[in-house]
Amino acid sequence: EGCINITDTSLSLLSGGINGSCCSSLQEIDLSGCVHITDRGIQDLVSNCKHLKVISIARCKRLTDQSLQSIARHLPCIIEEINVSRCSRITDEGIKVLASAATFHIHFLDISFCKNISLSAIVQVAKKCRELKMFLAGPFESTEEEKEKEEKKKAPKQSYVRDRSKDFYCEVVRLLPDCEVVLNGL
Repeated sequence: EGCINITDTSLSLLSGGINGSCCSSLQEIDLSGCVHITDRGIQDLVSNCKHLKVISIARCKRLTDQSLQSIARHLPCIIEEINVSRCSRITDEGIKVLASAATFHIHFLDISFCKNISLSAIVQVAKKCRELKMFLAGPFESTEEEKEKEEKKKAPKQSYVRDRSKDFYCEVVRLLPDCEVVLNGL
C-alpha cells in the first residue's frame, strides 16, 4: 500500500512477466496510494490476472472509469471486493458499468469520497449488486438539478443534500437488507 514507485510498467511486468504467466494466479492486490498507475496498468493487470478476487485502488488519482470498465469486462464472475475510495476521477459512468456487469458477485464495495459519484449511481449499485455485504459511499454533492431546486426553495444547501441523502440511504438499505451500508456525510 502506498508504494509510490509502482508504475504501469511494474503492473505489466507483474501481471504478464516474460512468458505471460508471472502472477496469473494472483488473487488479491492492494495498490492503494500508488499514484503513478493509470488505466493502462489496471487494464494489463486485470486482463492477465484472471483470478483476482480482491483489488484495492484507493487514492490512485490517475485512474478513471476505464479502470472500472476493465475490471467489469475481465473479472465479472471472479471479483468479490473492490476499493476505489478517494479516486477523484471515477464517476457515475464507471460505477454503473461495474454494477451492471452481467454476473457480478461483489461482496464489498468502497466508493467513499469519490467526488464525482451521485446518489443515483449508489441506487444503481444497490439494485444490481444484490450480494453486497458491505457498501461504503458518500459524501455527496448536489447535482445541478438539485442546486436549481435549492435556489427556488431558498433552502440551505447542506440540509437539502442531507435530506435527499437520507432518502437515498433508506432506499439503499431497503434494496440491500443483508448489507451493512455506510453513507459518509449524513
